[in-house]
Amino acid sequence: MNIDLGYQNKNSRKYFGFVVGGGKDKDILPFVENVIPGTPAEDAGLKVNLPMY
Repeated sequence: MNIDLGYQNKNSRKYFGFVVGGGKDKDILPFVENVIPGTPAEDAGLKVNLPMY
């Protein structure tokens, strides 16, 4: 299961800028699968393969 995290307001769709991979259906802990350049996730220092627990 992949989850693309973002939010939407009345004018546009905004993204936090990362994709979560893994999960119970894949029998592995969730982790950061991708960080999109130029997004708040990259600005915050989020790294690919970072576990999310």
